[in-house]
Amino acid sequence: MIRLKNWSVFASNNDWYPPELLYYYLQGNAYGHQRFNDGDPITTSRIVEINDKGDYKEAKTKGGSVYCLYPEDVDPEAENQFPNYYERLCMKHD
Repeated sequence: MIRLKNWSVFASNNDWYPPELLYYYLQGNAYGHQRFNDGDPITTSRIVEINDKGDYKEAKTKGGSVYCLYPEDVDPEAENQFPNYYERLCMKHD
């Protein structure tokens, strides 16, 4: 699996949709990705699933990639703006 460091989440920027219909993406530095050099900054395809694996969270994307997200790897700016950033990361299921 691919580990993201210095990661954060952002939403698609579309003023025509209500917040619950926005798509969410990850950005950060990838390690262990077959298409990028370790440390390359990337933006993922949209997140379709997030699962808590105990020590880390696993994010699956529409493109089929799986990313490991560790609490110590959160982007410091995201943590500063939104305390407990890692703990707040989840996807609501209907």
